[in-house]
Amino acid sequence: MMGKRRSFKEFIAENFEDQIYQSVERYYNANETRINITSNRFYSITDTYLDNVSIRYVNAEDCDTNGMKIRFYPIVVATIVIEGKTRYDVDTDSHELWLRLHCSGDLSIGLRDFRVSNVEELDSQYSRQKPMTDGLVPYIKIEDMDRQATEILKAYYPEVLESPQPVSAKILARRMGLEVHKHGIVEDGSVFGQIYFYDSVTELYDRNTGSVRKGKVKAKTIVVDPQASFLFSPTSLNITIAHECIHFALHRKAFELERLCNKEFSKIQCAVSGDLADRKREDEISWMEYHANLIAPRIIMPADTFKQKADEFIATRLRETGETETLEILESVINNLADFFKVTRAAAKVRMVELGYEEAVGTYLYIDGKYVKPHRTSKRGIINRRQTFSISQNDLMSVIFENSDLWEKVSIGRYVYVDTHLVLNAPKYIEKDKDGYLALTKYARYHMEECSLRFDIEAITKRDISERYFSYCVLNRDANSPYEMQIKFHNGYENSTDEKQTEYLRKTQEEEFEVFKSLPRDFKGTIEVLKKWRKLTNIDIADAMLVNERTVRRILNGESGTSIENILALCFVLKLPPKMTFDVIEKSPVKLRNETEEDYRLYTLIYTTAGQSIEEVREKAQKLGISGI
Repeated sequence: MMGKRRSFKEFIAENFEDQIYQSVERYYNANETRINITSNRFYSITDTYLDNVSIRYVNAEDCDTNGMKIRFYPIVVATIVIEGKTRYDVDTDSHELWLRLHCSGDLSIGLRDFRVSNVEELDSQYSRQKPMTDGLVPYIKIEDMDRQATEILKAYYPEVLESPQPVSAKILARRMGLEVHKHGIVEDGSVFGQIYFYDSVTELYDRNTGSVRKGKVKAKTIVVDPQASFLFSPTSLNITIAHECIHFALHRKAFELERLCNKEFSKIQCAVSGDLADRKREDEISWMEYHANLIAPRIIMPADTFKQKADEFIATRLRETGETETLEILESVINNLADFFKVTRAAAKVRMVELGYEEAVGTYLYIDGKYVKPHRTSKRGIINRRQTFSISQNDLMSVIFENSDLWEKVSIGRYVYVDTHLVLNAPKYIEKDKDGYLALTKYARYHMEECSLRFDIEAITKRDISERYFSYCVLNRDANSPYEMQIKFHNGYENSTDEKQTEYLRKTQEEEFEVFKSLPRDFKGTIEVLKKWRKLTNIDIADAMLVNERTVRRILNGESGTSIENILALCFVLKLPPKMTFDVIEKSPVKLRNETEEDYRLYTLIYTTAGQSIEEVREKAQKLGISGI
């Protein structure tokens, strides 16, 4: 484990303060006449001398990719004491001189070869080729992750960059001088991997005996637990091993800094959640996991060869199927890529999206246990990585209750919930499938920005979450994710329907509004008006409700024994917008108060099944645990 986070600046200040002072002193003495030191307090300066040197910060640079040498640049303030004459007396003043020192050393020998090669005045920003944090973790921008993966592969595994082929993380580890062992680590499987930088005596969980055993582990050993359910690459031992290789390639210097202060520190331990185990998410630790999580899949699926193979699979599938739309064959392409690169389907999908195959966003989604048909926007860049057109029933209820304007539009039936999307209620976008259920038209699936509301996705978690982890959760909405996703309405109705559809929506809403205004105040009279509007008889209603006509008459007469489920079934058969349904309930002998969990489930059913057939309503009611519909 790591102890208190170490600061490279503090380490330099504690161990090399004298050398730095002496270097600054030599520089000052050699350049005293050239350095412009002034004071408004004196009409005559009689003497100046160096009094103090303080290190403000240290900029580090990784100059030795395969070794432990490092260049670093302490930024110091040299306090110069000025002696001079005033009009009446002799006095002192001070002047701050900002300097940059050019230093180097080898971390593997504790910087015992520390040297200062140059001292200069700080007059401009010095550009570092490979900058590092104060904890000696490389700064790598998201747009440079693929470049970093390519550098590692060029150094140890260059042949996988020449043509598309599976990448073996075990081969990569071996060429990096690392040994890989499969073994339990902790009993609950919460730690998926450890990499040891030094020989160590450690405790590992033995799954055969069900006990923790202490044993020796050699330096440069990776231990992976194949049974750890690592969320973001489940069953992908390949990516897990690559993850640990990234720590070795990029984070040895950060490790050495820790070890310089804590000789018992011997390993980096990675938890299933994506954190380093037993460690607060401090900046350098976050960076290390950020690197490993984002670069490991790029190692296993190199950008250029992955795109070559993706394009090849797309062309082949289009030719084989005769399909003209890429969206329709993308799921089989994702399957092919996952099989070829030996990764999970989810990892292959995320990689496609990262490399610009935006249509992959709307593929392979399962929400509320239901498969969501592939969908996309008609243009690129309309929806960002933290937005979605797909929303679960529970999330839909949350956003409806939080947004009164959205609640009104859903209540009057302008938007209906179809295929996990909240879409405009118009024939251009909604049709009945072969089973009579509501579904998106093909046009709607290819023009989601035109008909479907979008929602913003936020992570609600006690820990930070890396960008790749968040992308994984959003693109593969896994109910088992430890990260709770909060869905919020995007606060905009950007739908751009054509004139014909707009006119249809207007007429439909006007008709419904006129019917709503004409409803009498009593329950039975209201149902009679609605029956006439929908052109249904008591016999029609009885058949749909799976009851006899006498039961329907009893419900209409408000006789005792009528349940809220009976009233709702009647409303569903009449295909009422939610607003009319609530009006009917209010006039009925039973009430819906939204005070219990059962009431909430009924509210969910009302809002998420508007316009759907009674058969589809019953199916959703069963999933919600509601009977009697």
